[in-house]
Amino acid sequence: MKDKIYRSKSIEGKLEDVKLELLEFDRKMQEGYRCSLDNRNVEAAQLWREVFFEMKDLFSKLGIDGIVEFDEVVNVNQFVSNWVQDYDELLHNIIVTVSGEDKKRYGEEKLELLGFILESNDSEDPSYLNHLHSKADTYYLIGEQDKGEKIFEYMINVYSDYEWGYVGYSDHYWMRNSGIKDYTKAMRILHRGYKRDTLVEKDVIVKRLFALQDKIKKELDENKQQGFDGKGQIEKKYNELYDMLEEIREIENSKTARRSGINYSHQPIVKGPKIGRNDPCPCGSGKKFKKCCGK
Repeated sequence: MKDKIYRSKSIEGKLEDVKLELLEFDRKMQEGYRCSLDNRNVEAAQLWREVFFEMKDLFSKLGIDGIVEFDEVVNVNQFVSNWVQDYDELLHNIIVTVSGEDKKRYGEEKLELLGFILESNDSEDPSYLNHLHSKADTYYLIGEQDKGEKIFEYMINVYSDYEWGYVGYSDHYWMRNSGIKDYTKAMRILHRGYKRDTLVEKDVIVKRLFALQDKIKKELDENKQQGFDGKGQIEKKYNELYDMLEEIREIENSKTARRSGINYSHQPIVKGPKIGRNDPCPCGSGKKFKKCCGK
């Protein structure tokens, strides 16, 4: 019996055939894709978990050391290096929609997949940091923040010029729907990246810092409009942080202006004297500043 059945992915411009013993492995992988396209994610995850274990067996039987080598040796209709990323994304999409024991179960499944990928990939591989990043995110998703923090700290200490390590880490403290809110910590993480002159894509850090400042401003403005007693406490907590972010924005705007050749030769804006919260309001209303324009 022939061991070549049908055409598969193109390798170096040549179409190779799937071997007979890999047909079931390939069928489950492709059926998983069909399920995911139909939004039947749980069914897709069940099929792909079977594929995952079969892949691990093939690694062992064939003495394969990494996923890149697996794609060179084992030929099916999909590059396995792409499939593992799709499987990871599928599990993420399930985790964010379930709760309780299901969230924990799929989280552990995702961590198992990522652990295998990280062990099988060279740390110099471009996808290595993406998978490490995903592992840290997964711990946050399942409520194990301390383990996620440990991975992110490792990333930004060892791979200090990986911009998305700082961004991904800080996002969990102000941007994600994880129930964690710590604007100061988010800013400090981003600022660690901002201070590095060797970052290639530093603009992603700058954009996040600007977005964080806008978020704080929006929250301060909303609390002013509501006028409840907690307003002063919120301002005290975030005003200094807001000012630090404003200073960064001014520095970056100046850099942009210099690159654009814009001449800012006009007179600088001179700030007036600081007004205390209990001082008379300068608008002339006769009220204290904190009861009038200082609200």
